Amino acid sequence: MNNIKNNEYIVGIILPSSLTAIGGHAFNGCASLTSVTFECDLVRATFGGGTYESFPGDLREKYLAAQNGGAGTYTRPGTESDTWTKQPAD
Repeated sequence: MNNIKNNEYIVGIILPSSLTAIGGHAFNGCASLTSVTFECDLVRATFGGGTYESFPGDLREKYLAAQNGGAGTYTRPGTESDTWTKQPAD
């Protein structure tokens, strides 16, 4: 995941089902990120140290609190917003 760290231009990312963990600070510096799709279903223990600070706003908390697992797409209305929303499945 370090290849996206500090990438201020990335606006969306899809995390594949093969992903088993997210390391600490993986999303630091991704200020333009407004869409994250988790094809994977990670558990609390697989979020690395410092990951809390890595995700913009409340994305980590929303993922971990999601009903029926956290997999799905989360968006926020713009880079100034700290509030992420899990989108309904198609």
